[in-house]
Amino acid sequence: MTPLLALALAATPQEVGLLPGLTHDPAHELALTWGTEDVRIAPPWIAIGADTTWGVTHGPPDDLPMGRFYRHEVVATGLEPSTAYELHLWPGGVDATLSTWPEQGVDPSDTVVVFTAAGDIGTKPMSAQVADLARAFAWPDAWGLGGTTVGRPRDFHLALGDLAYANYDSMTIVGGKVGQPDKMNPWPWDLTHRLFCRQQWSAVPILFALGNHERSEWWQSRKQWHADGPLLRWSMPDPEYYYLVERGPLALIVLDSDLDPFSPVIPGDRARGIAQLQWLITTLRELRERPSPPRWTIVAQHHPLTGEHGLAPQAARAWAKILDIYDVDLLLTGHLHTTAQWGQLQGGAIIMPADSRELRRADGMLQVVAGGGGRGLQAEPSEAEWVVWDQPRHGFCAVRVTPSAIVVVWVGGGGHPYEYARIR
Repeated sequence: MTPLLALALAATPQEVGLLPGLTHDPAHELALTWGTEDVRIAPPWIAIGADTTWGVTHGPPDDLPMGRFYRHEVVATGLEPSTAYELHLWPGGVDATLSTWPEQGVDPSDTVVVFTAAGDIGTKPMSAQVADLARAFAWPDAWGLGGTTVGRPRDFHLALGDLAYANYDSMTIVGGKVGQPDKMNPWPWDLTHRLFCRQQWSAVPILFALGNHERSEWWQSRKQWHADGPLLRWSMPDPEYYYLVERGPLALIVLDSDLDPFSPVIPGDRARGIAQLQWLITTLRELRERPSPPRWTIVAQHHPLTGEHGLAPQAARAWAKILDIYDVDLLLTGHLHTTAQWGQLQGGAIIMPADSRELRRADGMLQVVAGGGGRGLQAEPSEAEWVVWDQPRHGFCAVRVTPSAIVVVWVGGGGHPYEYARIR
């Protein structure tokens, strides 16, 4: 029975930052995280009809004395595919309606997959604007200059790393102090995460790739989130640093590009980097060897392959060779605070397309940068030799995957599309 107190204190998904995640069985399970400042009732639970599922609560480090914000994580199991469920969450008193995914390969309507993607997000006002636009996005039947909110809604959102920044952003909106420019402040991580979740709340799963602001900056990741802090904040399929998600014609591989097996940023991460590399090769091989392999394979990670801000040279060469050998179709990245299309990667070489919008899969893997999620933009477009075009703009990418093509549309202010690429 739902406690009367829960109904009396009913909040909205936005206020608690409800962020649905995924497990390895999204057709039969719902994974949810949300946040509150009150943990007098523990452990957390969600009610679906007469059934109650209990979860766990993660608090901030004990030596971080400000901004007590607690994240709750619950996974409901034994559900029916393609079914909308009405849920009640406690603590927080939140009511929400969420849907399980179709059974893979069973539902004919699941031959089309639509998702949005953005990296380098943060908690600035622009971060909230981009999140609002992506949340309202629906793939239209026909594109117009004014955009549209009528069409197929997104199946999930992909956050391409550098999710929230514990530096000099002002946290006054959630009870914090005014930031000090050029100084790593000791207070904002917990407050930053609270604001991030309020801005990024969602009714569809959010998939996270970890970036350097989650993994490699010692003060942020080790001191304030502790070693595995980011993994306690959101629901991601095991082992959480890297994982595979499948839906319809799409196999999506999410990697942690800070796990460099050759030159790890954090001591001790070499073993994790080696494990990720072995997992990537094994996963790509298994996908290829299936009797009915997925039509399209997309890899998502925070860092691009190439350039001053890309992977370290040895890792970049290994990644490029693996993605090429196993015919990965699209690489989605962030890290660079811009939006861009790079040349197609094939056989270790960059192929510059004759037509940047209509691409042949035979010419190699498409490379996309979607780093306009809300943080400050780079000052000038890149003129690197591998860049097809580069526009430092805020916004997100919308991706539509069908058996016949992948279409990437870059969407900017006001929800207006300004560039696209189709590969088939």
